[in-house]
Amino acid sequence: MKKQKYKEVGFINWTLLLHKAPKIQKFNITFDYKSAHGHQVDSWIHFAIARNVNKRFLDFPCKRSYLSLYKLPHFIYSCRWLMVLALNRCL
Repeated sequence: MKKQKYKEVGFINWTLLLHKAPKIQKFNITFDYKSAHGHQVDSWIHFAIARNVNKRFLDFPCKRSYLSLYKLPHFIYSCRWLMVLALNRCL
């Protein structure tokens, strides 16, 4: 992972760790995804689920092949509060 991308991921992780509100209305991820980031993105989605997010927007711009697209985990649908799920460039 490039040093700049490592800093971005670290900043996102730290910010989410510090966020203590029990509920969030909207969660938007626009992230230049590479398969090495899969576990990080999964943890961000877990965060959204734990905060009962009503609206999730996931966009993973990627100029690489179909095989490198983010594959949605099954747990993304587990939030009973989910009203909107907008997906772009993911499987």
